[in-house]
Amino acid sequence: MRTPASTPIPTKPSWRDSALWHALSDTSTALTWFQIAAAFFMLWRAQGWKMMPSLAANPIGAIAASGAVFFGTLFVVATATKLTVLSLPKLKRWRNPPLLVFIPRASNKLAAIVLMHDGYPATWEARMRITDRLDGASIEDPLTRQCLLRKDGKAFRSLLLKHGEKASLILANTIHYMPDGPHMQIQDAESTSYGEFIPPSGVIIEIELISIPGALCAIKRYFKLTSRPREIIELAEVESEELKFTEI
Repeated sequence: MRTPASTPIPTKPSWRDSALWHALSDTSTALTWFQIAAAFFMLWRAQGWKMMPSLAANPIGAIAASGAVFFGTLFVVATATKLTVLSLPKLKRWRNPPLLVFIPRASNKLAAIVLMHDGYPATWEARMRITDRLDGASIEDPLTRQCLLRKDGKAFRSLLLKHGEKASLILANTIHYMPDGPHMQIQDAESTSYGEFIPPSGVIIEIELISIPGALCAIKRYFKLTSRPREIIELAEVESEELKFTEI
């Protein structure tokens, strides 16, 4: 016997999606009400009254004063509503700032970092640069490069993450195996760049995650990437106080 499919419960629209809320928070509407209130106020003052006149004594002054009070009130309400709309996201972000938890992952094919988002939703961009080669050789490419963030099988230059969501950042992949260990190559978001080669002795990599727009939050971490025989890649976080390098 077939059971009837359950009917999905419709989602109740938010009060911030109502037409009244959008009308109240619209800047042009607030300016219109201010202009009307100012016109009524000037008309009232032109009648020579300093207080609210009675309708019988001065109908024009009474209507002008009432109109100034009414539309002035609407302007105050619209301004307060607009300020509320602008302040709510900032207040929520201040009370629950976006954070990222870095979880290093390595296999015999690649080195990556799993990013777990905590707090208010934010759109992130990732950047990476090599700060030091552990064999003492000079760095071929010391510049900071943008990296791709990966989620649900897709790659993004910038990615919106909400509380509890995860993304991954691939740092390097193996290009060939040698007796001293896997030789790797840096991955970045630039299609014309093949990335610097990483010997088994390893490198120190700086990872920077920036929330956009406006670089509201920037998080830096440093990782030691090495490899050794039997196709083993090792990735571990190191504290910045342990490193000696030049900021670019």
